[in-house]
Amino acid sequence: MPTRIIDHRESDLEARFEHLQEEAERFSELPISNAFDEYFSNIRGAFEKIDSRRSDVEANPDNDALYQRYLSKVISAEADISDLELVLTHLDLYTHHRDRWPDRIQHVEEICEELTDAFGLSVTCFPVIRENYALLPLLDDDFYVIYVPRGRSIVPTTPILAHEVAHALLDQRSSRSHEFNQRFSELRRQMDHERTERDFHGNWSHWYSELFCDVAGFFAFGPSYVCAQLHHLLSRSPYFIQRDVGVEDDTLHPPDALRVTVITDLADEYLPKQLREPLEDIREEYTQHLQCYEESKRPFYDEWADDELVDAVISDAAGVNTQFEQLCSHIQNGSDPSNVPEFEFRLKANRYWLDGLVEILKR
Repeated sequence: MPTRIIDHRESDLEARFEHLQEEAERFSELPISNAFDEYFSNIRGAFEKIDSRRSDVEANPDNDALYQRYLSKVISAEADISDLELVLTHLDLYTHHRDRWPDRIQHVEEICEELTDAFGLSVTCFPVIRENYALLPLLDDDFYVIYVPRGRSIVPTTPILAHEVAHALLDQRSSRSHEFNQRFSELRRQMDHERTERDFHGNWSHWYSELFCDVAGFFAFGPSYVCAQLHHLLSRSPYFIQRDVGVEDDTLHPPDALRVTVITDLADEYLPKQLREPLEDIREEYTQHLQCYEESKRPFYDEWADDELVDAVISDAAGVNTQFEQLCSHIQNGSDPSNVPEFEFRLKANRYWLDGLVEILKR
């Protein structure tokens, strides 16, 4: 047994774990602090198993199988400690950014609370300032870190936060619908080549989640979600589809063109005419943008952007629209956001976008 090597690894892990517990005490005022206890208890149990495996190996130093099981326990404990260290890194960022940009962080926290209530979620989001939007789980499905860009007004981009919070909603769903899985399998069987089938599978494994969250975002924010995403999804490759998908491609998004088609089709189907009409000009502008890149669309694009698959995703996410009619009614009636706190930030976002579009139409 390579005693000195594994002794060093064990000593290092014990020191890291001790430091981890000390650092966690700095966040005792946060609701996540209680969740650490269970994880710390599990790691302590892992160290006890490591000690037991070490004793087995010391008694049988030439038994390779015992050594491999011993090392496996050490590596597993290291992975658990690394996961918790990453949690603390995000909490460090959160507390630092909360001190540096208190108004921005508080604003995002309040928006997330409104959205989690709207989605029926019992989760806590810790905002940090990064380069773009994202949601990452911290300690199972109860706590998340949410990334928001720096230096922008929060109000116009508020609807995009609904897309991110909806990822937490997906974490609590057991599986995709039978209708989606059936159509997905049918299309995969029709693929001519193994690589094509693998790429189709790899892409749609991520596209499902992203389109689901777009549907949830639309039902949470209504017309302002369409406006925010039409401005956000502006790129030089709106029809791009990743090929040769590998395990490192873990953040694949559907083509911008497909995402826009989904949310604008939802607008046509669900928005009252009074709320659809202000969107017409900005939708036409985005259509012109897509036309400029029409030649970049690959021959298989329409086959992969399958209507039945998309409809199945929409159906899976339809249950999040429980407040949609109320939201539309408040927008149409010009309700003061301060008088309906459960819709406050969603009404402010719609007022920002719809009033701006109306002003443009008057010019």
